[in-house]
Amino acid sequence: EDERKAHEYYLQQVRDLQGSQKTAYGEGLDKGLQQGRAEGLQEGEKIGMEKGKLEANLATAKKLLVKGMSIAEIAETLELSEDEIRSIE
Repeated sequence: EDERKAHEYYLQQVRDLQGSQKTAYGEGLDKGLQQGRAEGLQEGEKIGMEKGKLEANLATAKKLLVKGMSIAEIAETLELSEDEIRSIE
């Protein structure tokens, strides 16, 4: 009887340990996913802002080209490459 109780106690301890490990793993995984999503959102926001700025500068460059401003002047003023400006011509 004592051996059976000791064995049951041992099995319960093993189950408790396994449960704790699964919980810790799950919590770590959740935390990692949340951190990854937050970093991904920040990076996506940064890329979106840069893309929006580029599109706005290209639209402005197109207007300046129509008005007769040189590619070199536009590139310097809007901090674009001359190739980027030529791509909108």
